[in-house]
Order: sequence, then structure tokens, then C-alpha cells
Amino acid sequence: MEHRYHRRRPARVAVELWRDDNLLGHFETRDIAPEGAFVETGPTEVEPYELLTLVLRNRKGQRVQQLRAMVVHRSEEGAGLLYEAEAPALYRRLTREVEAA
Repeated sequence: MEHRYHRRRPARVAVELWRDDNLLGHFETRDIAPEGAFVETGPTEVEPYELLTLVLRNRKGQRVQQLRAMVVHRSEEGAGLLYEAEAPALYRRLTREVEAA
């Protein structure tokens, strides 16, 4: 059953995922929405309901946005994340990254 409030937008944006102080890796989103994103992590070890930190950096490598997100589902392709709070500022930044690419 679908529980999203907004449609997800196809988008390839480079992000980092962190578990506490441990970098899980550099990944790309598949799609984004104000309340969450699907991140193509491959078979990375993340578990449903786990809290991670999603980091977005600009092209110079500077951290421009970071927020906590919960893993709501996982597959061999990646993880569906739900932000702790709806994040319109992050969505705008992700959208700008897509449009600039």
C-alpha cells in the first residue's frame, strides 16, 4: 500500500549515508520527494527502521545539507528512506542538483 503524500520525482543526486560516525558510502538517489528518497545502495547492510544520516554536498565537496532518515524498506537495489521531518529545503537542493546536471 502506498503511503506517500507527494509523488516521487526521478532524480540522480550524489549523497552520502552515515550510521553514527561511520560512512556507509557514496551513493545516488533514484527518486526524491519532500518526505523521502530511494537511494541506490546495492546490497549495503542497512536494516528497516534503522536511523541514518543523509548528507548532500555541493560540487566543491562542501556539506550543504544533512538530515536524519529512517530506512522504511530495503532491497538488493537500495533503500527507501523517510526523512525524520518533511524537508522542503533538502528537496529544493536535490531538485537544483538534478536540474544543474
